Amino acid sequence: MYPINIAYPPIGIAIIPENHEIICDNTVGQLFWMDADTGRIIRRKSIDSGPLDELGKAYYNTAFAVNVDKKLILAASTSISANPRTSIVILDANTGMEVSSFGLTGWGFGDRPLAGAISDDGKFIALGSYRRSTVIRIANGQNVFSNENHNADDPNTIWSIAFTHDGKWLIRGGTKMDMWNTRTWVKQYQITGDYYSSVAINGNSTRVLAGGMGGLRLIDLSSGRIIREFSLPPTEPRYKWAYYSVGFISGGPLAYGVLWHVANPQGAIAIWDTSSGKLIGISDSTSDTELLRCATYSDGIIYAASGKNIYLYKVGMR
Repeated sequence: MYPINIAYPPIGIAIIPENHEIICDNTVGQLFWMDADTGRIIRRKSIDSGPLDELGKAYYNTAFAVNVDKKLILAASTSISANPRTSIVILDANTGMEVSSFGLTGWGFGDRPLAGAISDDGKFIALGSYRRSTVIRIANGQNVFSNENHNADDPNTIWSIAFTHDGKWLIRGGTKMDMWNTRTWVKQYQITGDYYSSVAINGNSTRVLAGGMGGLRLIDLSSGRIIREFSLPPTEPRYKWAYYSVGFISGGPLAYGVLWHVANPQGAIAIWDTSSGKLIGISDSTSDTELLRCATYSDGIIYAASGKNIYLYKVGMR
């Protein structure tokens, strides 16, 4: 475990294996590139600039995603001024240089993006918020799909969003989880639950791992059927833990879940075999006063960013 102070809580974390670099952002519009071995900050960049508010902050970073293959970073930030605006910036992950940028009309601070994703082909981004979700073409900022998801008939705040690797599906996680066909933009399946705060797709786009207040579930993409629900041992009562961040390790079948203890806020990482449902191991709980934010994987190591103290935890796989 090595501490890296990035001043404010992180929105997301990713690793570029070829560069052996970690990329992390924080809530006030700053991006950091760090050496994955030492934690040394290699580069930093401010996403937005503008008049400061009374707290000294002009913008809040609200959504973050990285396309590792195409080396693209998505950073969404929303101003907290009297006339709020939301800005989308696409950056080159190698250089930090801007590739594309555009603003979103009608996305104020109360409807700021809560989740973001980049398609594997690097052509589209997806954003989800309290009231809506949208898919945008990076090249020209054109909106190709939009869904007003917060209404009396079908309320669904979007906390997580992802494209499948083959580009055929858009997965949205929130107060429920649903799957959209990206050719027709018709909703195919919907699964109820308690706040799916994180979703991940396995390597061949056949399974979805969904975690949140309701636990951790493995879902078949072709049918929308829940294949498996993962349970912690009796020494770790399930109702006390929520899965804040989940992911497949090298495409699966092993997967991780970043746990948050509801009663006594602290974090831990659990490793599961999704084929058998076996719990491989669980880390010691952190003493941090906030949950672990996100995690990623490279070369048998999970890197996880915590909240209040802004540490990065390096957990070796045995």
